[in-house]
Amino acid sequence: METLLKLENVSKKYGRETVLKDVNLELKSGEIVGLVGPNGAGKSTIMKIISGLISNFDGTAQINGENIRDMKCSSKKVGCLIENPGYYGSDTGFDNLKFCAKLSGAYSKIQIMDLAKRIGIDNALKKRVSKYSLGMKQKLGICMAMVGHPEILVLDEPTNGLDPNTIPVVRNMIKYSAEKMNCAVLVSSHILSEIEAVCDSVYFIRDGKIISEKDIGSEERTVYSFSSDSPLQLIECLKKMGFYATVCGDKVEAEMDETQAAEFLTCAVKENIRIFGMDKKNADLEQTYHRIMEGKDE
Repeated sequence: METLLKLENVSKKYGRETVLKDVNLELKSGEIVGLVGPNGAGKSTIMKIISGLISNFDGTAQINGENIRDMKCSSKKVGCLIENPGYYGSDTGFDNLKFCAKLSGAYSKIQIMDLAKRIGIDNALKKRVSKYSLGMKQKLGICMAMVGHPEILVLDEPTNGLDPNTIPVVRNMIKYSAEKMNCAVLVSSHILSEIEAVCDSVYFIRDGKIISEKDIGSEERTVYSFSSDSPLQLIECLKKMGFYATVCGDKVEAEMDETQAAEFLTCAVKENIRIFGMDKKNADLEQTYHRIMEGKDE
């Protein structure tokens, strides 16, 4: 796959506050990459730099070898939905999509109708956007980012405001943009299960720094779940041994290997904690996220 976007040592300050520090990131055509981290970590700032909405930064940001700062209109190469969709409320959905397509220099009514149908707003294109629901506005914003055949697609919380039935539709739209449109896609979301379902790899960001990069499904890590009538004691015992513990239903879960699980059981017996059952499964992105954010994977 061809590398379309490259960020090298990108840093950004607002006054004395550093919001990005030496960020290195790559996107390739046909690839879907996740960007995850806590609020205020710098995700939206990275996306705005890629989209050409922020030009005052240190370091290098290139699309196809061309400096983003030197581009007359990077929006012709980048389609974006950042924070909230921008639209003309008094215009119809179709007029908003037509405007975005013409702005990119690649207007196609056929493409507009195809994207609108795929995401489920084709029957609402003649309505003023001010009459749209929150979910419909979000779906319109995704379509506005995709019209005009962008090379790079940047989506910030694309499932925001959507009902559970619509989220799989958006997931399929993101996959379509990579597989059929050959876009390089960067997507952020606090719903880690959605990132895991749609992305090929993930960048983890904390305090303005990329602290890790992982390929989805590349790691074979194990999570053990324990059943006990003393879950709080169980959690405290796990914490003493350096494990991050979570409560899942009536069970306590922690990521560990087989040897560590045996050591924990010995510790639990010494602490007079009764354990009625133990199961194991492969770790998901949420467990990986907590491990990395706590600095256990650096």
